[in-house]
Amino acid sequence: MMLRIGEDKIAYCDTDSIIYRHLRTGPTYAGKGLGNWVSEFAKDENFIEFFALAPKAYMCIYSKNGETKSNKKSKGVRLTLKNKEKLTSEVHQQLIKRTIWFTSTGKESTLYFPILLVHFTIQSNSNSMGHDYATVFSIYSTKLVQAVYTKRCIETFDFSNIEEQDFIRFQLPKVLRTFPYGYLESLKDSTETVSMCIE
Repeated sequence: MMLRIGEDKIAYCDTDSIIYRHLRTGPTYAGKGLGNWVSEFAKDENFIEFFALAPKAYMCIYSKNGETKSNKKSKGVRLTLKNKEKLTSEVHQQLIKRTIWFTSTGKESTLYFPILLVHFTIQSNSNSMGHDYATVFSIYSTKLVQAVYTKRCIETFDFSNIEEQDFIRFQLPKVLRTFPYGYLESLKDSTETVSMCIE
């Protein structure tokens, strides 16, 4: 299926899902019945931006009837109203930019603060003798949100002449490419120059 869609159109894929760009007049692979794909977007919804941080952690911005909306996923964290307010498109861009700086320079960025989400779980006691059996506990903790690219190589840039404080003005390209491991040499031919991305 990915070969039929074309790698330049795919924004994200998982075991049983693909998020990709296509023209409304072009072919669609959604259908009815066993073995067919199901479209998660309605016909009146238009894809605007997509930010993927990690497997099952992404944000999709789309428009419907002239109104801008977003769909957020973050596996392992309850997306409460407060957590959703923290996961803005700007935060997604910052986390991706921080990863670009690290993969391009080998240095951790000190310009971006970590994003912590509140994680809430309810557990019952079934094996502790210190509490009555079936006692229910509310447990609060925090989880660090970060971009994780371990299955593919993220596109790198030449920041040899750029100071870290200037990097904050770095503009993400419209399409940030990733490559399979083993294709590092191809990065040299496809990398865009930094001068095109710094204001």
